[in-house]
Amino acid sequence: MHGNRDEYVPLEHCRALVQAAGPTATAWVVAGVGHAENGATDPLVERIGCRPSATIDPVRTINL
Repeated sequence: MHGNRDEYVPLEHCRALVQAAGPTATAWVVAGVGHAENGATDPLVERIGCRPSATIDPVRTINL
């Protein structure tokens, strides 16, 4: 998740990370959001919280 108005980390950095992560990577660019919790609305936090549980296989998760 990256805000398109982030003044600290440019959007190009997010795009480079997604490209480096490979074809299964997913990124959300959220319009009007700045850096970190600056734009964290309740619906956005809910969306972020639902994503890992929908995409992570608990059998393959390794605790470090």
